[in-house]
Amino acid sequence: MIDFVPNRDINTALNFHLKNYNGLDVNSLGVDEYNKSYLSKYIEKLEYNTYLALDLVDKIDPIEVSLVVDYGCGIGFNGAMFRALGFKNVICMDIDPISVRDAKTINAALGIKNIEYIVGDYIKLGKLNLDKAFVCSRDVIEHIYSLPQFLEYTKKASYNRHNTAAIKNSYLRRNEFKKIHHRLEYLGSSATLLKNTDINQSYLSARKQIIKSFIPKIDETTLDQLGKETRGLIKADIEKYINLAELPKHHKAMLYSNTCNPINGNWAERVLKIADYKTLGLDAGLSIDYALPEYNTFNGGMVKKAGLKLLNFLVRVFKSERLAPSFTIKY
Repeated sequence: MIDFVPNRDINTALNFHLKNYNGLDVNSLGVDEYNKSYLSKYIEKLEYNTYLALDLVDKIDPIEVSLVVDYGCGIGFNGAMFRALGFKNVICMDIDPISVRDAKTINAALGIKNIEYIVGDYIKLGKLNLDKAFVCSRDVIEHIYSLPQFLEYTKKASYNRHNTAAIKNSYLRRNEFKKIHHRLEYLGSSATLLKNTDINQSYLSARKQIIKSFIPKIDETTLDQLGKETRGLIKADIEKYINLAELPKHHKAMLYSNTCNPINGNWAERVLKIADYKTLGLDAGLSIDYALPEYNTFNGGMVKKAGLKLLNFLVRVFKSERLAPSFTIKY
């Protein structure tokens, strides 16, 4: 039995839950091919994914929480974990109806009940009663188009924890993020499996199509220039920029090498610093704190584990986000 926490009863419940998860027949569930691949990757590193879910709820007592919302739930892993940990009212929410459907299917196969499933974004989240609620996410906040709006809608909750590995100037992943941004901005997706909300074409070419819809007779030089200047904007904000030369607040200051899908606003791993989140938090009247989870030492060979343990020691000593595998903002 793996001891995740000092509490024996919680460890027993978690290990029983992981045994059920390991026993899933991924191919028989009938879920979307993209989510099937995602689920398989989760199962490969099940213990570490459990550790990250536990990190989200660190020092949060289920008795003190009226509702838990796993925002951007994907395959529903966190929601299932929260039920196993004793949280009574859990909502799995995602803007993608296929993900919500598959999360429900997977959790039903695990025998997990009493989870509500909602298709929607943070606007629908803002319509919930968030008194004594806990809102959390993992690998989601870096994709949200309007972070100021997200913070406004979620700040009503008693607890917010949002984990992301998209760290500006990460020592280990900086070049990886730059390559992702370059590919999606100029070349288009190279993924063999796409979510139904994704697009194949480059984000730059998609923006140019949008610009042409507003200015049908635009010349190529002006089109190229506007294409560059509107990087990281959706259609409504592209129109605003064309008519008023107006950009969202902090847009240029926090753009870095980022880009987003101009159709649905999904950011391509928006890399930010903790200081950026704190700046956005101040605008929303929030004081944002953070935590630095550790690297995965559950999986891999002895040499790899030894190296990661050393990295974890350095993260604890220097408290550097650039060394860390991810960070969790708290407010």
